[in-house]
Amino acid sequence: MKRIEHRRPALIDPAATKDAWLRWTIERQWDRYITLSFNEPAKLNRLGDVTESEIASRRDKLKEWDGRMNRCLIGRNWAKLHDYRMFNMYMMELPRTNPHFHGLVHFFNVDQAERERQAKIFDNRAEGIWKYLVASGDIDVKPVFNEIGVARYIGKSITDSLNYENFIPPDEFWRP
Repeated sequence: MKRIEHRRPALIDPAATKDAWLRWTIERQWDRYITLSFNEPAKLNRLGDVTESEIASRRDKLKEWDGRMNRCLIGRNWAKLHDYRMFNMYMMELPRTNPHFHGLVHFFNVDQAERERQAKIFDNRAEGIWKYLVASGDIDVKPVFNEIGVARYIGKSITDSLNYENFIPPDEFWRP
């Protein structure tokens, strides 16, 4: 009798996931593409996996940076001004070997002069704040000229389960 092998079906279709990611990402006009690096390897458990506390610690640093940047852009009441905050999303990449976040930033929708003011503050303050929070880290900030290219680059590892689980959506840090 022929043996039938049963395999667990894939939970996500990688091609469909990448396509949906691309469609969702390019719906918005992004102002900045950023990479926030820690430049130190993750602490692994004895099985060689990244611990939840390690990932939480990295996310906390990112959340702190995000809050400080919002304060720079909209003032000390930034936490109450949800509609004026930056609209950001972040993707963790290489959490075991070279943990870093790629992110897309969309400034608040206002007139062009205010958007330029926000961009100038962002460009001038982002690195100093990240270095203050993560002494070994560095940051790369670039204006977005090609939304499709940036969306593809950030989403290249969306189908990796660890990266997918640690995607930080735009409202993640807005929650009380």
